[in-house]
Amino acid sequence: MRTTVPSSGGLKPLHDGLLLEAWERSSSAGDFGRASALLSAACPESSAEEWDTVGLPEVVLQLARLRQLSFGSGLTAYLPCSKCGARLEFEIDLAQIISRLETLSTETAVDWTCGGDRFSMRTINRQDLAEAGAQADREDAQWVLLRRCTQINGRPISTENDAAALRASETRAMEIFTQLHQGAEITFHVACVECGHSEETDLDMARFLWTEVRHRVGRLFHEVHELAAAYGWSEEAILNMPAPRRARYLEMIQS
Repeated sequence: MRTTVPSSGGLKPLHDGLLLEAWERSSSAGDFGRASALLSAACPESSAEEWDTVGLPEVVLQLARLRQLSFGSGLTAYLPCSKCGARLEFEIDLAQIISRLETLSTETAVDWTCGGDRFSMRTINRQDLAEAGAQADREDAQWVLLRRCTQINGRPISTENDAAALRASETRAMEIFTQLHQGAEITFHVACVECGHSEETDLDMARFLWTEVRHRVGRLFHEVHELAAAYGWSEEAILNMPAPRRARYLEMIQS
């Protein structure tokens, strides 16, 4: 099953009450389920379980859109240099990343033939990753992913003959797998200003967005606490207040 992926207009920004809801859902979801938890909070008509069935490139695109919608396009990231340990800081323009991901995520399935059989491969989703993650061996996990996202002659890979046919076309299958999942990762090159070392790194959009949500929720709790203590207002009343008005009241308390 695959859910209908909303456009960026179907996502709601993670502000105030919705920010708290996203934080609550994601806190109990764990690292693996965090992307689906964040997106289900921002898109109430789709559950986390439905987001688990969406192809990974589409999920990464929607997370990037959600971050842009909620907190803007400018993004500052930090990481240590793997060679000298210096702290690297770099700016990322999400608008450019989203434009690239939109191009890469248009292809969600590819067909090919081999030995008289017709194969069709779709993008993997988080349910597929969960099944593959249960395998102890990396090659076994890779094979599970290939079997789960591939059909032969219109049916799932379910028999030994089906598996043997896929094995015979494994090189082509891996090429298509790589082609389909170009948008599943956000990668870029960074150079260390201290030692000149250059390396490729990736941006885990779900983890980055979750870090920002936690930080902003902490700030929001502080605002609610100050206003409630000063004026006796309820949390609901404070969260329903427009942010500029809330900020003005905070200025008055702190002056």
